[in-house]
Amino acid sequence: MKIQASDYSIKPRQIIQSIKGNNNLSLVTNKNYQLPNHQQACIYFTSKHSKDAYTVDKLTAKIMELRDEPSVLTKKYKKQTISIIDFIKYEKPDTKETLRFLYSVSKDSELSKRMITELTQEPKKTRSKFIKLKEAVCDDRKSKQLFFAWLNDEEAGYKFAYSKYYENLWQNANSLEELVRISPNIAPWALENKANILNKDFTLGALPSDFGSVDAFKELISQIKSSDFYEAYKLAKDGSHDKDIRERIARKNNTTADNFMVDSILNENLARNAKKPIITNNGCILEPIVQSFSAKLIFKVTTPNGDAFFLKIDPYRPDPEDKSDMAKKIKENQDLRPDMPYLNAMVDFYLKLNHSKYAPQIQYYSHDLGAIIYKASEGKEPTDAIDKRTLNNLYLLKGNKIIQELQQYGIQLNDVHNGNFLQDELGNLTLIDSGHVYYYDPLKPAQIGKHISLGNLCGRECKQEFNN
Repeated sequence: MKIQASDYSIKPRQIIQSIKGNNNLSLVTNKNYQLPNHQQACIYFTSKHSKDAYTVDKLTAKIMELRDEPSVLTKKYKKQTISIIDFIKYEKPDTKETLRFLYSVSKDSELSKRMITELTQEPKKTRSKFIKLKEAVCDDRKSKQLFFAWLNDEEAGYKFAYSKYYENLWQNANSLEELVRISPNIAPWALENKANILNKDFTLGALPSDFGSVDAFKELISQIKSSDFYEAYKLAKDGSHDKDIRERIARKNNTTADNFMVDSILNENLARNAKKPIITNNGCILEPIVQSFSAKLIFKVTTPNGDAFFLKIDPYRPDPEDKSDMAKKIKENQDLRPDMPYLNAMVDFYLKLNHSKYAPQIQYYSHDLGAIIYKASEGKEPTDAIDKRTLNNLYLLKGNKIIQELQQYGIQLNDVHNGNFLQDELGNLTLIDSGHVYYYDPLKPAQIGKHISLGNLCGRECKQEFNN
C-alpha cells in the first residue's frame, strides 16, 4: 500500500514503514515528514486495541493533508487579543479545522511567537496551560493523536515553531540567568559557549561579599583541596578500588587487603579528619559534612562576620588553568552526573529565578571551580512523623505541597527523604538538595546541542501523564 502526497519540501523520500514488520507496507511522500519513532509505536499499539484510532500510515497522511491546508480561523486570530486557548474554546472548531489552525499559527513567525510566549513565559503555569490546550483540542482518541502529532512535528508543527523561537531567545540573551530561567536542563558546554560569546565568566548569581574577591574564593577552594580532610576523602572514595592503596593500607594496619577491611579503615580516617575544621586564609571556618552516599563535598561555612553559608564542591574538578582535552572531558562527565554541583545549580537557580517559595537560598555558582554557595536556612531535619506522612513514599506524594509545586515547574523530585529538607519552627519545609530530579515540559521541547536529560538515579522519568 502506498500513499502519494503533494510536494512540500526539498526532496521526496520514503518516510515510514509499518512497525508490524511488513516491509511492503509504506508511505511515500514528497513531504519531508516523519512521525517520531516513539509516537509511531504508541499509535501502533493504540490502533491495534482501539477501532476509533488512526493507524501510523493513516495518521501520517492526515497530518500531511492538514499541515498545508489554509485555516479560516487565522485571520480572526490575528485580530484578537485573547489567548489561543480561549480563542479555540470560543470558536469551537471541529478537530480538522483546529489542526489546520494550529499548523497555520506554527508556520507564521509572528503568530507562533505570540502563541509560544503566551504559553511559556510563566514556567509555573506551562503545565496547566498545556493541559488546557490539550483539553480544548482533544475530544476523542483520533483528535488526541492529531494533537500530539502537531506537538511533535519538527518541520511544521509546534516543535518547528519552538525551535525558531528558542534560538531567537538564545541569541539575544544578555546573561546566562536569562536562559536558566527558561529551563534548567541546559547542557554545560552550551552555556559555556554562550558565556564565551558574552565575554563573561561562566557563573550564576553573585559571590557573597563575605567571601571577598573571586580570587580569594579560588584560594579558599585550593586550601580545601590541599587539606588533610580532602586527602582522607579521596582515599575513602577511591582507596578500596585501587590495589596499591589496599595493599599499602593493609601493611600499615597489619590486616588483610580485602575491600571491607580497607573501607572500614579509610572511613574511620575520614571521620577523624572531618572533625577538624579548615581555617582559611580569609578567616572562614569550614566544617566538613560527611555523607557517604554523596558524590560532592559539603561544608558549613562560618565567615569572619559570623554569617553562615553552605558550600558544595565537585571534589574531582580539574584545575581551571588546565585546558587539556582530558580535563575538559572530566569536567563534562562530572557535570552530567546526578547529585553534582552543576545539576544542583541549574535546578536551584531555575526555581529561584522563577520565584518558587520552596527554592533553596542559592547565591553563587562557579563552573570553573565546580562550586556552589548557599545562604544557610533556618530549621532542622524533619521529624520521623512528618517524614512518614509527607515525604517517605515516593508514589503517594500528591498531597505534599513541595512536590506539587515543583511539578508545576516541570521538576519531578525523585530523591525524597527527610535529609533533603529543612523544617522551621512553624513546620514549613524548605528543599535543600535537588541532586536527583527529572525535568519535562511538553511546551519546551529540548533543542539538539543545547539541552540534556538531567542526572537522576532515584526515580522514573515520568512522561506518561502528558501523553495519555
